[in-house]
Amino acid sequence: INVRAALCVAFAAFLRCGEFTWDTWSSTHHRSFLARCHVEFNPDNSVTLTLPSSKTDQNRVGVGIQLAGTSSPLCPVAALKGLYSLFPRPRSDPLFSRTHGRPFTRSFIIQTIHRLLLQAGIPTRGFSGHSLRKGAAVTAATNGMSREEIKLLGRWKSDAVDVYINELSKPDAIRKLLLLNSKLYTST
Repeated sequence: INVRAALCVAFAAFLRCGEFTWDTWSSTHHRSFLARCHVEFNPDNSVTLTLPSSKTDQNRVGVGIQLAGTSSPLCPVAALKGLYSLFPRPRSDPLFSRTHGRPFTRSFIIQTIHRLLLQAGIPTRGFSGHSLRKGAAVTAATNGMSREEIKLLGRWKSDAVDVYINELSKPDAIRKLLLLNSKLYTST
């Protein structure tokens, strides 16, 4: 339940691995790391997830991320509701945790992603802690979202998102180059 919720939320919120994993946790960490107190369930079946600190939050005031409830089996709102219902924990505990309240570490989540990929028959080469964020950007582009919409959802202030989006359109660029190249040999 914890892993499922973490993967659904990390994907939908375009989270960096370091935004939902920690090597250690203490009772005061909830002030600077994603904890149960940073989730607000809204009446409209949405969730406001507040990152207490983020790479793009220079002033460390927190970043609000809106997650919509959907009918998808991967709905982050439903995953969080299930997590809170089946595993109630104090508000100062990590949002996602392993047995005995231990937080998810970066290596744990990467190993878990690799294990799940292998179980599905998918090679793990190229999958890393950044794969959820990258996958969200590529999925958004595939679903017709504009570059600016993807930047907004992913909290990109720079043009770094272009690396992911351009990677998606590489086969289209190759087809266009081949077509243009073939025109070198046609007479008008």
